[in-house]
Amino acid sequence: MLILFRSGKIRASAKATKIFMIAMIGYALFSLVNFALIAFGAIQSPYGMRDVVIFGIPLGVVLGLLAVVLASYSLVLDFDFIQRGVRSGAPRRYGWTAAFGLVVTIVWLYVELLRLFAILRGNN
Repeated sequence: MLILFRSGKIRASAKATKIFMIAMIGYALFSLVNFALIAFGAIQSPYGMRDVVIFGIPLGVVLGLLAVVLASYSLVLDFDFIQRGVRSGAPRRYGWTAAFGLVVTIVWLYVELLRLFAILRGNN
């Protein structure tokens, strides 16, 4: 993603960021509902509603791909935030906020990839 961002092939536009935020709110709401269903025992599967199969495709695969796309665009937003901070001459003492955001996004992407691979493997 960094190579695509540095080459200019991927940019953080206002329209794409608005779509990203709407998708993130939807994904967060789904995750909260899924967590509540698992926590209160309404669903016995470790993946919750992600184990639902629609037209032979597990819902978890579709949601996993969506989460990977969201995390990837979040990386683009992090890179853009860092680039704007450097260009504007932000003090070095605020660099940790950019680094923390980048690490959180990388961990989120890693967890979503692991979850997607676990669902594709098919072993609960």
